[in-house]
Amino acid sequence: MKTITLFLKICGLLLLALPVSSLAQNSQFSLVHLRVEYTKTPIGLDSDTPRFSWQMQTNDNSRADAQKAFQIVVKDPGNKI
Repeated sequence: MKTITLFLKICGLLLLALPVSSLAQNSQFSLVHLRVEYTKTPIGLDSDTPRFSWQMQTNDNSRADAQKAFQIVVKDPGNKI
């Protein structure tokens, strides 16, 4: 049961990370290479503190963009926090 709950939380995170590109002020960017515990498709993880990683990719080849903060919101398939 713990593994299923963690999997649902991870799926929610990955889905929530996609619309972040609308937060850029001067340039458009997207998140690519989303990973949890160094895997693209995290199934069967048994970690109380999973490691999340991603890369930012700008659409205008700007090198000045940088991530200053992040917030992870985890929801179940019914969009409940």
